Amino acid sequence: MAWVSLRLVDFGYPLLYSALDIDGHIARYGPRNEFKAGFEQTGREQRVALFAAIVDAVHADGRGLRQLRYRDATGREQALLREPEVVHLESVARLIGRLKTASWCMLALLAAALAAMRRMALAPPRLRRVAAVSAAVLLGGTALVFALGPENVFNTLHVWIFPPDEQWFFYYEESLMTTLMKAPDLFGAIAVLLLLAALAYGGLLLLASWRWLSPGSRPAPR
Repeated sequence: MAWVSLRLVDFGYPLLYSALDIDGHIARYGPRNEFKAGFEQTGREQRVALFAAIVDAVHADGRGLRQLRYRDATGREQALLREPEVVHLESVARLIGRLKTASWCMLALLAAALAAMRRMALAPPRLRRVAAVSAAVLLGGTALVFALGPENVFNTLHVWIFPPDEQWFFYYEESLMTTLMKAPDLFGAIAVLLLLAALAYGGLLLLASWRWLSPGSRPAPR
């Protein structure tokens, strides 16, 4: 739910564009790109639209990635992405598809477990206990990430997830995709937004489940 909600607003890119000074970042690295010219001449509106198009493409099995174009100040069109970038984003699209399937399966299992608990009249766990355990897991995970280093964790996950012969690390000077996203800064900001949204949805789901399982919400026996 957190992912779907953020996707509807392009993961906050229009707001993060200013917060992360992506405009200044593109002004600095756009002219240095070794393969594409004129990207620094584009404006905020075009860049936000390009990011939105990438988001749509990776949620549609990668369709449309090779058709993405930008216009420089003279009106000349150029392809935004090089082939290695397209290949990587297609892998991202496949990963998103698998995670979507896994999420639906987990949601179905959760619904089945809650239905079974209600049918057997099992008491719901105490909210304080669940909140305490959730907070401990969250704080422990956050501490581990910072102890290992967020960038190290990010890079290690990429090594584990993507094929060994696939390029997933791109310097700003060779990739407009990376420049447009100001990676990995943007990913870190999106991760925080996802975490906050997940906490909000998780809290609402926990409260709704607790009330649904409470004895007062069950139909009286006949």
